[in-house]
Amino acid sequence: MAPPIGWWPEAARDLLVPGPSASATYVLPPEASSVHSARSFAAGTLAGWGLTELAENMELVVSELATNALRHGLCLDDPRRQRTVHMSLVRRGPLVTSAFTDPGSSVPVLRYPGPP
Repeated sequence: MAPPIGWWPEAARDLLVPGPSASATYVLPPEASSVHSARSFAAGTLAGWGLTELAENMELVVSELATNALRHGLCLDDPRRQRTVHMSLVRRGPLVTSAFTDPGSSVPVLRYPGPP
């Protein structure tokens, strides 16, 4: 399995390493409990791949990305638009990445993390 040409951002090219490869996808419904479900899915998938040592860090990453996608990427004001978030985990050898897609059309904006 290889992603389409141009799909990988430059920083993810390290994932194109030899070794076992796999992917898993989960659809998150538009509800707050989906963040917990995404973490559980990630931990279970990593356990199935024999990569439990990555679970704690991946759960943190997935939790943040799922929260952002659900909070900022859904189009709840437009009933004709898709209202789900898709989460994918992709394994290449000992490396795993997570990717999220949402129906939003805006791009992430870096904000100052301190008080306004």
